[in-house]
Amino acid sequence: MAHGLMVVWEMISNQAPFMEGKEGDIFAMLLRVRFRNKLSVLEGTNAIRDAFTSKLDPVYGLTTFHGTLRVFDAEPLATPLDAEIKASTYAYGLMILGKFILRLPAEIAEEELPRLKGTLITVSYSPSRYPLAAKFAFS
Repeated sequence: MAHGLMVVWEMISNQAPFMEGKEGDIFAMLLRVRFRNKLSVLEGTNAIRDAFTSKLDPVYGLTTFHGTLRVFDAEPLATPLDAEIKASTYAYGLMILGKFILRLPAEIAEEELPRLKGTLITVSYSPSRYPLAAKFAFS
């Protein structure tokens, strides 16, 4: 798994033009891979997150990832035991959204934030659904 993440990181870092149009798939892969919940995987996905969020246009990245996060949120849990992992993965997703938001010019952020309202309210007003996400995202 770690070797595969290294390949993805290398591709994003050195061959970004070949990744165009696949950003949503890469974001979805990052969210799914985090269910492994191993330290090397978590660190690898963090490195990919940082490389990807710094290279992508912030408006495009925000829009693409927001859609990916909403699909992830709608997916049912395989087992009730996965709830905590899903919550921490959702918090990871909120961090990705935050990285894109921070790169937006103020006037564009004003336009984009209302589109994120439902996603952000899900966590802030439903802490029972994602208790860890609420804890990490708003602490």
